[in-house]
Amino acid sequence: MDKSGKTIGMTIGIKLIASLLAALLLEGFLAMAGICHGTGTQGISLWPGGLKASSGYQISEKEDGSLEFIQESSDPQMYFAAAGVPYGSLRLEFAEPLKEDIPLQVYSSSGGEVYTENRYLLEGSRSAEFQIACRDYGDLRLDLDGSFFLKKVTAYPAVSWTEADLGQVISSMSLIRFLVWWILAFGAVSAPHFGALKKRGEGSRFLYLDLLRSMAACFAVAYHVLCVVMLETPAHTARWMVFAVGALIFLTCNPLFLLISGALLAGEKKESPWMFWKKRLVKTGIPLVLFYILYMAVFWAGDLSPGTLLMRGMKTIFSGSSDIAPHFWLMYALLLLYIPVPLIRKTVGRMTEKGGKLLFVLIGAVLFAASVLKSYGLGGAAWFNWILWLGIFLSGYFVTRPWMRRYDGWLFALGIVTAAVSIRIMMVRPDYEGIIFNGSILICGIAWAITAAAVRCERLLTPLSSILAFIGKHSFTVLLVHWLVLYGILLPGYIPGLIARGTAVRLAGTFGLTMAISLAAALVFDDFIFPGLQRIFSRAAS
Repeated sequence: MDKSGKTIGMTIGIKLIASLLAALLLEGFLAMAGICHGTGTQGISLWPGGLKASSGYQISEKEDGSLEFIQESSDPQMYFAAAGVPYGSLRLEFAEPLKEDIPLQVYSSSGGEVYTENRYLLEGSRSAEFQIACRDYGDLRLDLDGSFFLKKVTAYPAVSWTEADLGQVISSMSLIRFLVWWILAFGAVSAPHFGALKKRGEGSRFLYLDLLRSMAACFAVAYHVLCVVMLETPAHTARWMVFAVGALIFLTCNPLFLLISGALLAGEKKESPWMFWKKRLVKTGIPLVLFYILYMAVFWAGDLSPGTLLMRGMKTIFSGSSDIAPHFWLMYALLLLYIPVPLIRKTVGRMTEKGGKLLFVLIGAVLFAASVLKSYGLGGAAWFNWILWLGIFLSGYFVTRPWMRRYDGWLFALGIVTAAVSIRIMMVRPDYEGIIFNGSILICGIAWAITAAAVRCERLLTPLSSILAFIGKHSFTVLLVHWLVLYGILLPGYIPGLIARGTAVRLAGTFGLTMAISLAAALVFDDFIFPGLQRIFSRAAS
């Protein structure tokens, strides 16, 4: 073997060893976490016998001692007597398989703060075991939004990490999970790290696109953070109105992502349809599937067989967004919009200024008509919504054309008018969410004004180019992961102290932490894991 062959062999060996150690550390951490959450400890029976109170259910006892719970209200609750010890995980057993998916909320309080943890019990399950934040729950409150036959509820005490020994950690490790981590870690160390790090500070040719990407990602996080607080605020109060104005602006996050995609993809380019679809499927489809699997691992609970669980996961992925990741609808919308892009490039991409103006006005008219139809409860068909998404996508191309700058004043005026009308609708219509939606002229008018302002301000963005390039580069992954960070880490109280310090600190702190953690996760995925996996798959294919 020549010198270059030995060098390549050593490099691969080092990568294998480094990825092996990383996988061992990660699996060891997860095994330790499982022990701390009560894996292997003696459970505490909360039912039978420990049901302290309940509301929102019609309850009847069956011959086998199980209880049949039939949901009667929109907010059913169960309280189980306190055991005086912190819990780390729960196990629910049912006398009959669940007839439907049942959303579950676990409530707890600490230091004047109320935390919520969400799980989804899968249809067909007879039992469900899942980890919860390690704390004393007092009289444990469980909300199961559905009907079921409850047989047994068991809580497992949390264990301090100082009480775990190496033997417990090793016996708790999963070989299959470890192999998955090893593959991901090997992909990460195989990624072109230095090239990725160098590109991280380079922005796109148009700074306003980096600004719009950054705004869209930040708006998505801010909107979902704000919605949590709005649900706890009495409607139509002064505070609620301030929140409503913020939510109205932040809701433009989805149209902004569509506008950015249209601006980048609708123009005429020399690229074959197959090459375009392949690139977009890899860039959008693969991250979507990987993150969907992660969401399922975190939020799903049940005892379905591996085969049934696999089929259920595939069905969920191919069916579109779901309760565990409702914001994923945008990714499916983009994937559908990619289908006609080659045709769009040969038609819309070649339009003259006059043709572009006419089509842009037509798009506005269609979005206006959609708002009117939705206000009467019409226009809910999937094909109709796809037309609205297509219109927004195409408008992104037109609103960024140089000739559109002559009409920026009209776009700014439209943004102000649609915002004012939206605020009025929010005050007088309890069903305003069905009128002020992502495909409405009310939201798109604001998004068009924001886009025009971003283009106008491009010369002022140079000092911020590196920051905007960084956030913009990872904006898509931030969109994918932020819901998991918010509902899987912050709202359950794994980082306490945000709620009790007042609304301002709660909003700013939750937004800042969600954004920071999401960006960190996006950095690891975009610059290491995903490029590494691409390299492995490309080598395997060749």
